[in-house]
Amino acid sequence: MEVKDNFFKCFREFQRFKISDLMTNTDINKDYCQLQIEKLLQEKILMLDEDETYYFKFVGTINWIDRLIVIFPKYRELQNLNLAIEDKKYLKQLFDIFEMYNSKSKRTDTFFIETSNETEEYFSLFSLYKKLVEDYVQNNLYENENIVHELLGAGEIDWMRTVQDIQPNFSKNMQPRYLNYYTYNVEEEQQNYIKLIQKELLFKASEFFKQFEELELDIIELDFYFEEEVIGDLDYKINKIDLELREVFSESKIRLLNLMKQILKNLKHNKVNDLNLYGTKNFEKVWENICQNVFGH
Repeated sequence: MEVKDNFFKCFREFQRFKISDLMTNTDINKDYCQLQIEKLLQEKILMLDEDETYYFKFVGTINWIDRLIVIFPKYRELQNLNLAIEDKKYLKQLFDIFEMYNSKSKRTDTFFIETSNETEEYFSLFSLYKKLVEDYVQNNLYENENIVHELLGAGEIDWMRTVQDIQPNFSKNMQPRYLNYYTYNVEEEQQNYIKLIQKELLFKASEFFKQFEELELDIIELDFYFEEEVIGDLDYKINKIDLELREVFSESKIRLLNLMKQILKNLKHNKVNDLNLYGTKNFEKVWENICQNVFGH
């Protein structure tokens, strides 16, 4: 992805600024821009002061309109609004902290609780997309196996169905002999609905990670293109995955199906996922948690 001039915009948490500092491109849709601002204000990620200045109560990144907004912790000194080499190194450390915090298996993640009124952390989509890409690199696309039965076919003989469905002839010593028999072949179903969901999510993941290419975050590169429209809303897709989970026994497939289900739930319940948020409104809590984990105190 070719990075445009002034693609990165840097702020510190609680740093005051005018909204014009975000809207430097005169070609952007002002109505859409205002809608995104209202979303951030509603989620209390962006705050409005009494003197009509704004500030972020958030640490992380926001893919906003035509740029990537980077918000550092309040104690991080910034030389300018652009992203210097030292800032990239610091940001990589922040992402490592987020990943460490998010990967703690015993941490209760309120992101998927539908009754939760407020999302404090926005790590899940990044991590889930990363796992989806890693699974694709290792296992390729999801395939279903169809067993095709034929009478006197060229495949393996299906003795169980043959014995159940076909009347045998008996020899003089009463040994059953089958003049007809069923055979079966295992065929890969090349186009199935679950695979379409996977392709759609891989395309979303590919587009999601393009915004981070210049940050050198050691993310697996994926250029996955998929333009086909997958029929059904998010609830329908989740239901189809639930049905598939009842039919499969492969551990790798079960892991992938549950992963895609988590991503779909994430997309369903995240009110601002089109902004591609990655970070937290409670960085001090994340920092304390990681320090406690590292130092054991």
